[in-house]
Amino acid sequence: MVANRLRDAAAVLEVDSAYRRDAAIMREAADEVERLRHDIARHVAIACELATECERLRAENADLRNANQILRDALGAERAELAALRAALEAMRVAGGAAEFQRAFDEAKIIAARKGEGDKC
Repeated sequence: MVANRLRDAAAVLEVDSAYRRDAAIMREAADEVERLRHDIARHVAIACELATECERLRAENADLRNANQILRDALGAERAELAALRAALEAMRVAGGAAEFQRAFDEAKIIAARKGEGDKC
């Protein structure tokens, strides 16, 4: 009878030990799950910040591309006007001689200076 009680007590102790071991493992697992939830929340917040920054940079890039295109269009128009002035000057030089050419050239320089071209003619 004492042997049976000892055997029963040993079995209870073994079950209790296994229960405590399992409980400790479950606590560790629950703690790890909580750490992972925190990490996921932090990474989601970082991803949201990066997505917002990406949207801002895309909008800024689009604005800069539009401004660049406006400047290219303006430059093209100025180049076309400059080419027309040069062609007119050449026609005047051919048609009117040196004095007429010099007068037309001086006028073109004045027009260009008003537009910021300076002495680039």
